[in-house]
Amino acid sequence: MKILASILFILVIEYNIPWTSSQPLEWTDFKGKAEKNSDFNAMTYSGIEFKWSSKSSGSDLTLTFNVSSYFDQEKSWVKKGKETAYLLNHEQLHFDITELHARHLKKRCSDFTFSKNYALEVDSIYKVVQKEKNDMQELYDLESNHSINKEGQIKWNNFVKQELKNHPIKK
Repeated sequence: MKILASILFILVIEYNIPWTSSQPLEWTDFKGKAEKNSDFNAMTYSGIEFKWSSKSSGSDLTLTFNVSSYFDQEKSWVKKGKETAYLLNHEQLHFDITELHARHLKKRCSDFTFSKNYALEVDSIYKVVQKEKNDMQELYDLESNHSINKEGQIKWNNFVKQELKNHPIKK
């Protein structure tokens, strides 16, 4: 049973692409089956992977956080014939917004002073950041009208680019 779970985990991870500034998305990364009845021409499924652990030594407690953003190739799709560079930029920005919130999660966890209720506090921080990410994704689609509003799209391109610069990756 454990072996099957381990193999399944490896198969799932194989289809996730980690965010990196040097390797933007390509249409070949979108391997999911397009939803023909969807009003949208493409869908990006990205998320934040968050793992943490605790270690006690006497009265000291050390919390370790592992945070990364990923693009799920199996759930992300594009309709045939709709693979334009403009639309790909819109979808990339969804992934960039996810990365921005992964950085926010890292910062909040590293800056927070945890109490003996650290497990609840970690969970609370994660939930708040997830909600903020989801809210920003919705606002992005609303203000860009899913990329149809070109001025809105440009505004968001500039905003997210600047936010990523303002929140650099810290190891």
